[in-house]
Amino acid sequence: MGERDTDRTPGEPSRQPDAKSSSARTRRRPQERYDYRRLQERRPRLLEKFYFAAAGIWAALKSEINLRIHFCAAVVALVLCAVLRVDLWGWVAVLILIGLVIFAELFNTAIETVVDLCSPEYHDLAKRAKDIAAGAVLVLAVISVVTGLAIYIDAFVRLVS
Repeated sequence: MGERDTDRTPGEPSRQPDAKSSSARTRRRPQERYDYRRLQERRPRLLEKFYFAAAGIWAALKSEINLRIHFCAAVVALVLCAVLRVDLWGWVAVLILIGLVIFAELFNTAIETVVDLCSPEYHDLAKRAKDIAAGAVLVLAVISVVTGLAIYIDAFVRLVS
């Protein structure tokens, strides 16, 4: 059955093709840009793969408060590197650690999502898997803070003296 024009909300443009228009195509919302069922019939193009990756990062940023906290901490870490005039290898170490922590948080989010999908009800093994993934992020975050402190203290001492 076709969609009736009366099904639309007030203020929403008509979905019926305009008689004057040469194209009956309507504007799609951004989340409907790709028909994922059609993509199964062919291999995604390179730019589509980047689009999907960016969409995954954006979805995680919107839903995960810990990932937003890690991104804010990354900005603070980069500002500290600039203010304290950290040397090249310090920058490299900080950038690698930022990437690793964000990667770990994204991976943790993916694991939690799959566990929620496979086990909607509470299960001890599901809890264990989620706790282990979160623990891995915590270990990496603590190591990153300790390493960052060593880099920043060294840069501060060199800057002051």
